[in-house]
Amino acid sequence: MKYNINLVGTKQPNLIDKTVYFLLHYIRYILVFTQFIVLAVFFFRFTVDEKIIDLKDSIGQKKAILEVAQPILAEAKRINDKAEESQVIVDDQEKFLSSIKYVLSIFPEALQLERFELEEDKLLLSGVATDPRQLQLFYERLQKEGRFGVVVLSNVKRQETGYQFLLELGEEVKKPVKKKVKLKS
Repeated sequence: MKYNINLVGTKQPNLIDKTVYFLLHYIRYILVFTQFIVLAVFFFRFTVDEKIIDLKDSIGQKKAILEVAQPILAEAKRINDKAEESQVIVDDQEKFLSSIKYVLSIFPEALQLERFELEEDKLLLSGVATDPRQLQLFYERLQKEGRFGVVVLSNVKRQETGYQFLLELGEEVKKPVKKKVKLKS
């Protein structure tokens, strides 16, 4: 029988030796895993870039649509503003026309209308009253019904044909000074 005795002890591997052993045996797995990650990121980057390009194209198309639609929208707004202004004018005219129709519908036959003026927010009626009581009743009726904010009877003068008068009917709501006008016959 033969015995082999090794009098040189086994050397314990130090940290550097262990690291070199690990790197030499497992580095290939680490490299393959890293390559898979790099490839995955590379393909993900392609899909993200494609989405970014699609979004940029979509934004460009929408900008082109906005540029084309902007003058149309401006024109529509201008037309809408003019329509609103026209509606305000028509409403004012209808209101004024209804006021004129109202005054003419209740105008007494005993009064003769010589002049009928339309100013901005008021009607001026001037004429001759043969019966002062009819003029008084007409004036009081206009005040009582409250259709006009301002009802002013002025310049009442006696003439040969009757009583000359000037009646102002206004839309402004002011605190009217209530005066009773008595006409002498």
